[in-house]
Amino acid sequence: PGGCHKNTASIKRPQITLTSAVERSIKTMLTICGWVTLFRVLLTLLEKWILWILPSEVRIAIAGILELSNGIINLNGITVAGKRFVLASCFLAFGGVCVLMQTHSVIGELRLSWYFPGKAIQSVISFLLAYMTQSIIFTVNDRWNEPSVLFIILLPMLTVSLFFLKRAKKEDVFTFTQSLYLLKRANFTLW
Repeated sequence: PGGCHKNTASIKRPQITLTSAVERSIKTMLTICGWVTLFRVLLTLLEKWILWILPSEVRIAIAGILELSNGIINLNGITVAGKRFVLASCFLAFGGVCVLMQTHSVIGELRLSWYFPGKAIQSVISFLLAYMTQSIIFTVNDRWNEPSVLFIILLPMLTVSLFFLKRAKKEDVFTFTQSLYLLKRANFTLW
C-alpha cells in the first residue's frame, strides 16, 4: 500500500566471500611489504655507494623522504632536539616516496597527479610551522638555528610539486560521485 516501498530484491549487490576478502587482504599486505622491502634495499645501496659522502643531516633527510620509517629511526643520529623535531614533522607530513608508491598500488585507478604535490607542499608547511614552534618547546641550546641544509631538499620538492600542479588537469580532481563509482567497482557497499 502507498507505493513508496521499492523492491530491493531487484538490486544486485556484489557478494564478497570470506575467502575472496582474505585473498585480497593478503595480496594488499604483500604489495605493501614488497614496497617497504624494495625501498629498504634501495636505501642500503644508496648509503653504501652515494650517501656516505653527504653530511648526516642530508643523509637522514634523504632517507626520510624516501622511506618514512627509516628516516624516523635515523633521527637518533642527530643530537639537537630541535632538528629532530623539525625533521620528524617534515617526514610525517610527507610520508615518503615509499608510502606514495604503496598508495598508488592500493588505490589503483585513481590518478595521483595532485597527491605528490600536495604531500610535498604539506611537508614544506609542516617544516616551517615546526621550525617556528620549536622556540616555544625547546631551550636555546636545543633549537635548530640553521635550517639551510634541509632547504636543499625542500626547495627541489616544492619545485617538483609546482611542476606537477601545473601539469595536473582539472579533470584529475575526483568528484564525490566518481569516488562512489570506484568504490562500487571495488565491491564496497556504503548502503
